[in-house]
Amino acid sequence: MSQKTAAHKVEISLPNVPSKLRKEIKDFLEEIGRIAYLRQDGNPKPEWTIFYGGTLEEARDAAMHAVKDKTSKEGLKSGAAHMAMRIAAQNSGRIEALIDAMKAASSAVNGLSYCPGLNKSDLITDARLFAASLVVKDLDFEGKAEHIAHAEAVMEVWRKGYSLYDDVHGGLFVYAEDVGPKDFISFIKSEVRVVEPTSK
Repeated sequence: MSQKTAAHKVEISLPNVPSKLRKEIKDFLEEIGRIAYLRQDGNPKPEWTIFYGGTLEEARDAAMHAVKDKTSKEGLKSGAAHMAMRIAAQNSGRIEALIDAMKAASSAVNGLSYCPGLNKSDLITDARLFAASLVVKDLDFEGKAEHIAHAEAVMEVWRKGYSLYDDVHGGLFVYAEDVGPKDFISFIKSEVRVVEPTSK
């Protein structure tokens, strides 16, 4: 059972971005409010490294310690993807749009209604990366296919009702509460309303 709250307004301008991509970005920002966070679909991806715990905090701690046990974090694909997208945006005159889209994603997540256990900081990191990927989706840049695919993969974790702590050398370290399908609490959907600034 879900309820709905008043809309959270997100303003975004997206200069130099084609209309088709502008729509995709707006659709994604609005989708942020509709995702059923933490309601696991029961079908985690086999390539995930997933950690369960009696609480989400315990599960996240387990994922965090596993990441720390790795030799280094230099292989993080999210960082590499973000850098490549930023360079592509800079070279194409879309750096302002990329920053705008990432800020809007942060705002949309921060505007989410009550959802016990949701780590907004973790979600913001991935929502910002996905928003950035949409800004440069039509551009050619080094490693494009891999970086776009990675951005889609990290958001899929949240869309499937799980949480993502980090990625190490391409492996996604996912965490979730160890609960049965009937144990999920009801959640409150949030409406994200995307608006463009009016010209003066």
